[in-house]
Parts: sequence; structure tokens; C-alpha cells
Amino acid sequence: MHLEGSGKWPDDAAAFAKAKAALGCELAEALATNYALEARVAEAHVDVFVDGFVLRVLLWSDRDEALATRATRVRPPTQPLAAPATVKWLTSISRAGP
Repeated sequence: MHLEGSGKWPDDAAAFAKAKAALGCELAEALATNYALEARVAEAHVDVFVDGFVLRVLLWSDRDEALATRATRVRPPTQPLAAPATVKWLTSISRAGP
């Protein structure tokens, strides 16, 4: 299942996961009502039971990718990793060679 992008989706990752879970509940209910299929809902997927098989429907949107990218983005350090004198010293010994 592909969820269309929309400005109405929440920006907070936890709120977005809950919104997807609510959508999964709607899907599971529709499958039960219209097709008499059993389905179990999780935040990111719906497991549908069909003739002894389990089909996992992943709930995914472009927002998932954006939130994942934002969560794993490397942030620059707030303080220098080394004092300027240390950097100068490391540079001098690396240029000196063996």
C-alpha cells in the first residue's frame, strides 16, 4: 500500500506512526467487513490472514523516508573536536612522515 504525500500528515514521528496505525485499523476493518478476512494491525503494517497464509501490508509514504532521513542526519558538533594547538600538532606530525 502506498500512502500519498499530504501536508496534513503530522511532522512528529510518533504522531505520524499513530496516524498510520489508525489508517491500518480502517484497512483491517474494511477487509473484515467486505471480504471476511482476519487482519491484525501494527503501527507500520497490517497482517492479513488468507487461506493459511499471512500477507503483510506495509504502510509507507514519502513522509516515512523524510522522517527517517531527519532522524539519522548527522549534526555538526557544538564544540570543536580538538583545540587548535592539537590540530596544529597533529598536522605537523602527519606531514613529518616516518
